[in-house]
Amino acid sequence: DDSTLDTLKSVTKLRPDYARGWTMLGEVLIRAGRLSDAETALSKALELSPDNSTILVNLGMVLARTGREVKAVPLFESAWLANADPESGAAFITALLNLGQNERAKTVAVDAIGRFPDSRRIRSLHGMALGRAP
Repeated sequence: DDSTLDTLKSVTKLRPDYARGWTMLGEVLIRAGRLSDAETALSKALELSPDNSTILVNLGMVLARTGREVKAVPLFESAWLANADPESGAAFITALLNLGQNERAKTVAVDAIGRFPDSRRIRSLHGMALGRAP
């Protein structure tokens, strides 16, 4: 929505050191399909808050969606290590599988399923990493 986008642009102008404002702007830009602009906003957010797993996953997703999965993997890994949750685990495992890093994906998937056995997404990726049909 244009009004949300305008508001968030105003927030980042008024408070350029507010990582959450940049993160929210990046998320809105992703939904709008403006991935280059989203990357810029999320990169700024990451400068301000380098250990924030939400920013790491979102920026990694932008990189992956624009054909730079190799560059996305370290971001997903950092997010997983900083705040292991189903979202960062799923992003990390998916990127590893897409790059053919199956052994590493299996290791992360086994760890993730141990932490989040009730997550359908993690269970599905765990099966894929172990060579089972989803």
